[in-house]
Amino acid sequence: MRLGLYVVLGLGGLALLVVLFAWLAERRLEQQASSCLTTDPSRLADTDVALVLGAAPIGPEGGPNRYFEYRLDAAAALWRAKKVKYFLMSGDNRSRCARVPRTNARPIPPTMVAISGV
Repeated sequence: MRLGLYVVLGLGGLALLVVLFAWLAERRLEQQASSCLTTDPSRLADTDVALVLGAAPIGPEGGPNRYFEYRLDAAAALWRAKKVKYFLMSGDNRSRCARVPRTNARPIPPTMVAISGV
């Protein structure tokens, strides 16, 4: 009976240590990355090409995928601020429609977008 109690307490303590370690690692990562993150495009250097990582346009809940929308909104903000000349959009090859990002609601001309097949 006591052995079972010790095992449960030991596993609980181990789980607590794992959670604490994960929390500390996240905090450290946030501190180190904070100097590299900005929401103000004017603080960024001008560049010729920016990579916009792909994401499924439809989220798991069936509506628009927030990450997909946020990435395209950030690309549009960089375009409006004249920080980027061209965009390389990543995606997959399931179909032509899956590879083409919906930029029509954003002010990025289609001639300034290259689509990768990867």
